[in-house]
Amino acid sequence: MDVIRHGKKRQSVHSCIFILILILIYKSPPLLITSYPSFIHSSSHPLVHSSIHLSIVTTIMTTFLGNNRGLVDFDQKNLAIAAASIAFNPIFWNTVARQEYHNKILTRLFNGNSRYGCYFLAVIIFSLGIFRDFLYERALRSQPTHPLLLSPLSQYASYALLACGNTLVLSSMWALGVTGTYLGDYFGILMDKMVTGFPFNVSSAPMYYGSTMSFLGTALWWGKPAGVLLTVEVLIVYLVALRFEDPFTAGIYAKRERERSAKGGKKAL
Repeated sequence: MDVIRHGKKRQSVHSCIFILILILIYKSPPLLITSYPSFIHSSSHPLVHSSIHLSIVTTIMTTFLGNNRGLVDFDQKNLAIAAASIAFNPIFWNTVARQEYHNKILTRLFNGNSRYGCYFLAVIIFSLGIFRDFLYERALRSQPTHPLLLSPLSQYASYALLACGNTLVLSSMWALGVTGTYLGDYFGILMDKMVTGFPFNVSSAPMYYGSTMSFLGTALWWGKPAGVLLTVEVLIVYLVALRFEDPFTAGIYAKRERERSAKGGKKAL
């Protein structure tokens, strides 16, 4: 939901999260881990990026789950419910936001007041996020723990991830405001200029990557391999969401600039 992003994509936070997850869930050959950033950045096409991410995760997770079935209890229904909630939320807000952009369904619901419609969607998205976090924590409580994830190093890592993740999320919301955070541009509520300060100067999508860090930090806090598995899902879901959101949002602002240019040309005449 980071609707105004720094023009130059920064992948440092994303790469760190992804590499940390891989190290935690699978003892893969050093070449695979260390070479990941270079071959990801060797292609600039977003579809290639997504394919590489998905291919790596699928291969590693398949091997991991095949060799370590006792680490995750798949018989627990809470795990499936949490996974479904993680996948549902971005699908929901992107679907509703695009319907609003094309058909103004929420604006009409509030008698033409687009700002009230955006606030309404913000409450729903925020509530769904709280409910998703509740389901995630409840799922972890019934899952097996692993001694490696309960080690002092892992616990210190959880503190750092939670602190950094929440800092990215909260500072993003502060910088963007309510309408900037919760898809206000789909309602026609556009920001005057691009936000380039912190945290957008360290990450292209600080809310998504910050949320992913918080999920991973919580998994390490509880010492639950299942939490690491769900964090991988969170990262994949957010990466897919960005492939849809970034071009669409860029198109909205490009349209505004074209309209401004057209008006400026008419005034000059």
